Amino acid sequence: IDWQREGSIRDDPFYRLVFPTMDMLSLEHQQRLIAKRDKPFELKEVASEIHSELNPHPAGQKDLNVPKDDKLTGVQHKYASTILFFPAAGQTCHAYCT
Repeated sequence: IDWQREGSIRDDPFYRLVFPTMDMLSLEHQQRLIAKRDKPFELKEVASEIHSELNPHPAGQKDLNVPKDDKLTGVQHKYASTILFFPAAGQTCHAYCT
């Protein structure tokens, strides 16, 4: 991120990849957040609902690619000899990692 950038930092491509902004959301989601901006606990609840609606687990990750052993949480098994390990915090990253 070019923190010394002239103009708006929001125009920096790396800033846009890492930091979520309201314009990434639908108008409906923006309105729901704005309606709760002065109520922190309700805002957190609405943000969580919106997060769930946006499906941070595409392609059925949480249902189809889980290990048969319940003790291996946070692991996906997609290939015969390989597993993918996903820490919980990694599931809410706003950067475009794909």
